[in-house]
Amino acid sequence: MTDQQVIVPSEFKLHPVYPNPFNPETNITFSVPEPTRINISVFDVNGRAIQTLINRNVNVGMHSFTWDASGLPSGTYFIKLSSANFSAISKCTLMK
Repeated sequence: MTDQQVIVPSEFKLHPVYPNPFNPETNITFSVPEPTRINISVFDVNGRAIQTLINRNVNVGMHSFTWDASGLPSGTYFIKLSSANFSAISKCTLMK
């Protein structure tokens, strides 16, 4: 019998997107130390909301997903993660 170890993050964290710059997909990873509602949205350089990627409850742990930006023009975008008590922004560049 083997012991399984669950790693619980000690803090909220939005990790840098990878790859960056990207074309047209990049991976977004974030850590959550407690069950909570998360919103992850994409903004352009003028601060306009472009797309909501996640708006739901998530469990404790590290989460990762792929963002497909193939419908957007080349440029700089900002990924914003927010919850009831945390907010972070990561900058990324789409190059076509």
